[in-house]
Amino acid sequence: MVPRLWGDDGTGRVSLHHIPLKYVFMRAFDVREDQIAGPAWLETDFFDILATAPKSSQKEEISAMLRNMLVDRFKLVSHMDSKTSPVYALTVSPKGLRMKEAPETPAPPEPEGPETVKIAGSGENKTISSHGQSVFGPYAYSATKEGQDMVITTVYSSMTMPGLSTFLTQSSDHPVVDMTGLKGHYEITIRWVPQAGRPIDADGNAVPPPDLVPESLDKLGLKLVRQDVKIDKLTIDHIERKPTEN
Repeated sequence: MVPRLWGDDGTGRVSLHHIPLKYVFMRAFDVREDQIAGPAWLETDFFDILATAPKSSQKEEISAMLRNMLVDRFKLVSHMDSKTSPVYALTVSPKGLRMKEAPETPAPPEPEGPETVKIAGSGENKTISSHGQSVFGPYAYSATKEGQDMVITTVYSSMTMPGLSTFLTQSSDHPVVDMTGLKGHYEITIRWVPQAGRPIDADGNAVPPPDLVPESLDKLGLKLVRQDVKIDKLTIDHIERKPTEN
């Protein structure tokens, strides 16, 4: 099995470097970021986590190992409950699926445009690009000025639908929940315009950015549908900010 998300590489090793503890909770409890209720430092304090399980360990066994680590090292006390909340359901479009399933050994895709990062200057043709590995998988990133807008294009060469839902939740007014039923890894391209740096209108308010996400999803054969659903919530009752020594 090729390396996927969260630092486990199929050998039982988990290697996470400079990562917010909230991401560890997401893997350990199989929840999204918006399903976790805990202290703010879960997003601002960073940790290096190295752990080893038997080579034949499955995803569920590694998740259990991480849960035990949180209890032993961070003195975690938590509980699960549920409530009905508005969400955007990520579904397959009635037009049918259009995205390509990822190969078994994906490589980080090359960003469109120049491979070097251009920071100096203020020309209309300036492009910033990079590529590497994130918690969502191998990615390529480019930022290009298109008219008045700085358009971000993010390409993931091996992304799951739960991963895409988490990615979309970061810029959504409601959580995005995967209801596609798709279990594989896919090649995903999302274009979007950040809120930061938007021009100011006559009333002193930032002009809302154009929403390019629905167009990106349509090209993949996906669609967001607003629904009210019952969502599980992980509530952290107690956790130590400084872990105990091994």
